[in-house]
Amino acid sequence: MKNNMLWVKVAALIAAIIVISVLSTAIYCHTAATNLYLAATHEQEEGRLLEAQRGYEQALGYNPWHADAAYQLATIFRDRHNPEEALRLMKRAVSLNRHNADYYLGLGYLYLHQFKDKKSAEINFKKAYKENSKNYYACIILGQLAEEKSQPKTAISFYETAIDSEPKLILAYKRMAELYGKEGMAPLAQKYWDDVREINPRDKDARAHLSMGRVAR
Repeated sequence: MKNNMLWVKVAALIAAIIVISVLSTAIYCHTAATNLYLAATHEQEEGRLLEAQRGYEQALGYNPWHADAAYQLATIFRDRHNPEEALRLMKRAVSLNRHNADYYLGLGYLYLHQFKDKKSAEINFKKAYKENSKNYYACIILGQLAEEKSQPKTAISFYETAIDSEPKLILAYKRMAELYGKEGMAPLAQKYWDDVREINPRDKDARAHLSMGRVAR
């Protein structure tokens, strides 16, 4: 009986040691990955992309589930003209965190500008919008895509949301002015051109519109 109790205590001690060892390793890897990620973001901000790339790769070596490291590494490959690897890493980031609007924005940008795949781009921009309806960048792109599909009401809705989120977003005002002009709603178009001039009195497009209006009179 005593021997059995002794073995039970030994087994419990071994199990405790294993648990502590595993937890210690996990904490060490998590901390190391976090520190490497933060250092890599600084390198990236300073334009030292190779150093940043190494940092993100090392961070992922310690913690393969570090979604932000995967995403930031993807942006480096995107900027270094390796869209296939960027796409793989961005998809990895999304699989690790499906509620980050920025990841979907990055995917949308990649599909739109690198792969010329508007359908996939729109899907991801809509996901970004779903996660954060105040994301004016997603709204602008979705508005432009809606314009291309001859959906002015949808485009206007997205531009209005963009303006609500960023009241000085000149591009949204310009697109609204152009759309209302095309729809034959001159007073509304003029209102948005006036808004553009109020934000930036030197805006060339708004000044050109004003000049054209004077000539028309």
